Amino acid sequence: MGQKKLITEKDYYYYYQDLIDGCTYKVVAYFIADITFHMCRVSFKNCDFSKRIEVDSETLKEIRKAEKVYARFGFSDKVVTLEDAENNDIEITQDDCFLVGYEDEDGDECEEDGTYFNQ
Repeated sequence: MGQKKLITEKDYYYYYQDLIDGCTYKVVAYFIADITFHMCRVSFKNCDFSKRIEVDSETLKEIRKAEKVYARFGFSDKVVTLEDAENNDIEITQDDCFLVGYEDEDGDECEEDGTYFNQ
């Protein structure tokens, strides 16, 4: 198991890198459990790796895009009296804030289009 590095899980597949050959593959992460067609998730370590499918780098880039992108804003320091702070007499204007970058719902940095860095 130490020869495989899990990259992500998406659309019923685990995507991983084989650390021996350096290639990226996908394996099925779910199976139909019984006649009720209930889907069950298989843990990554218990997947049938003999049925893996190689994934090209362009496909992997599309898979590794954030589904929802958030903008992170920063604010310049603003010093106010303790009395103003306690009374909520603070006004933050657009001039006081700036765009820091983009991230997904887990806080992982990405580009504006959802592409993760270091791909």
